[in-house]
Amino acid sequence: MVVDDPALRDLTFALTDEVLRFDDPRGAARRFAAIVGDIGVPRSLGLVDRVSLAVGAKVARVLPRLVMPMVRARMMREANGVVLSADDPAFADHVVRRRDQGFHLNVNVLGEAILSDAEADVRMAMLRERITCR
Repeated sequence: MVVDDPALRDLTFALTDEVLRFDDPRGAARRFAAIVGDIGVPRSLGLVDRVSLAVGAKVARVLPRLVMPMVRARMMREANGVVLSADDPAFADHVVRRRDQGFHLNVNVLGEAILSDAEADVRMAMLRERITCR
């Protein structure tokens, strides 16, 4: 599980927060390679994932248009059902449903590493509105 391995958690947060924001595969590839270079390949990953991550980080710089769509698709599959977009109308419904079931949610705003303080304040206000609107 991601939370049990600090390296995997850091890698997951960095990839989600810093790589998915790029529309340009070349920029995404540079950031992807830098993150994997800085954090490394977590040992808690399976063999196929470790090899894919290590090779992908090297090849991405040379073939970003080939590698980065695969990286993006894998990250989106892994995040499906775990990461919800606050822009999705179903987000507020999910918050209400889980609260009614007795759960306390931990909401992390992804993307804050690239925001100015003003942008972060606006996003936080929008998030609060979505959570408390029902």
